[in-house]
Amino acid sequence: MTFEYDKEVDAGYIRLRKGVRVARTERLDDSRLIDYDDAGDPIGIELLNVTARGVDTRDLPNRAAIERLLTRRKVKLFA
Repeated sequence: MTFEYDKEVDAGYIRLRKGVRVARTERLDDSRLIDYDDAGDPIGIELLNVTARGVDTRDLPNRAAIERLLTRRKVKLFA
C-alpha cells in the first residue's frame, strides 16, 4: 500500500494494489472515490481536499492500515 500526494491540487491517492486495471469508480462523497477491478475488489482510493479538510476514513476498505499509513505521513484524520 502506498500514498502519493499532489500538493498543487491537495489530492492524494492510496494504491492498494499495483498493476491492476480500474474497471469502475465509486464516489463515496465529494472528497473520496474508490477504484475497483473487474472482480469488484478495491485497488485504489482518491482523496480530495486532503489538507483543507483532513481525511474521513469511514467506509474505506482496509481502514486500519490506511489510518496507519496516513498517520505516518502526518495527514489529519477524522471519522
